[in-house]
Amino acid sequence: MPSRTDSRLRIAVLADSDTRWKWGALTARRLAEQAPGTDSAATAPLAPELDGFLLRGRATPTPRQLAEVGVAADALREVTMAQFLDAVAKSGSADAAYDVIVLALVGGAAQAALHGLAARLRGRSRRPVIVTGYVGVVYEKLADGLLLRHGADIVLANSR
Repeated sequence: MPSRTDSRLRIAVLADSDTRWKWGALTARRLAEQAPGTDSAATAPLAPELDGFLLRGRATPTPRQLAEVGVAADALREVTMAQFLDAVAKSGSADAAYDVIVLALVGGAAQAALHGLAARLRGRSRRPVIVTGYVGVVYEKLADGLLLRHGADIVLANSR
């Protein structure tokens, strides 16, 4: 996947709650385990570089909640949607670009992020794979949720 000299995947996870942070970060790690490419000196893929972004809002997890979740990131910070989009846009150089972006958000926020990413990444020769989905089992409003996530490369539902 990465076209850089460093074969370590760079993944950004944007989450709006502790539950979604756990789902997004674990999903990012599982995706990285399945990615092709290994370091020439190692037999297993290198651990991904995981940058965590917590969307500022009424459900933003507290440090205690994050500790209870128990899923760490290489970097973790609280941001507004605009700050997240700026961070992704600034990571556009070949050596700093994200390979994968996981949007662990409710439908409306996922839609806003997808629209913002489409605008910010338009015209780039290389862009990240964008993943979103549902935390838990989906049994209501599936069509509405899918429409709000339209534009993602991968939408995960009812799966580990």
